[in-house]
Amino acid sequence: MTLEIRKIEKIKELKEALEIQKKAWEFETPEDVVPLPIFVLSARFGGLVLGAFENGKMIGFSLAFPLLEGPELVLHSHMTAVVPEYQGRGIGYHIKLVQREEARRLGYHKITWTYDPLQARNAYFNIVKLGARVSKYFSDFYGPLSSKFNKGFPTHRFLVEWKVDHEEARDFGDPEYILFERGPEEEWEPELLGKFRILGFRIPKDMNSLPRDKAIRWFEAIDKTFPPLLEKYEIFSFVRGEICYYKLIRKK
Repeated sequence: MTLEIRKIEKIKELKEALEIQKKAWEFETPEDVVPLPIFVLSARFGGLVLGAFENGKMIGFSLAFPLLEGPELVLHSHMTAVVPEYQGRGIGYHIKLVQREEARRLGYHKITWTYDPLQARNAYFNIVKLGARVSKYFSDFYGPLSSKFNKGFPTHRFLVEWKVDHEEARDFGDPEYILFERGPEEEWEPELLGKFRILGFRIPKDMNSLPRDKAIRWFEAIDKTFPPLLEKYEIFSFVRGEICYYKLIRKK
């Protein structure tokens, strides 16, 4: 395929990106859709809106805008989406690479975004393929959302940071112990957290295919565990296979 990724600012193209947003997330509630004025402001005042095109047809986009993280101005990548029929072809990866180059030209040193910690595909993409770093965990960050991915579930999120000068994925070895290896009902003692240098944290291979009651137990497990866990450990890699898990190393 012939792929072109470039900045977009014209109203016509920004409207096309908005429609792709609707197709990709299938929001049922109109207020959950990012409106056109946010696209316009982001494109023209310090943010970045990219369109991905095949033979002149827009098939994906990314929307990013400037935010303050403490005293630092960062480029926050709020959305990256590809129309369903073009997903799985690496287009999102190429959009992110162009986003990084454009962010560098705009003078940013860091790009941030959020994602659902229970989505194994996204975890691998963010941490291993892009080399982004998980910096914070937020419980029910956005509140209820009506998209096909979030409907009826809490919006627990990781905030990740991606250095514009590019960081590679790290690996410090294999975990000595894997939390929730037997599932979200597994009992564990908080005292375990100080005993191991490297821990694993298992998540479902395909969260979206789980029955609702099982999915809820996973949301409860991460919301109870990640806040104290990330006080003592940092995530450095992710394994995606028959068993999917984060790899964490104890902080010095």
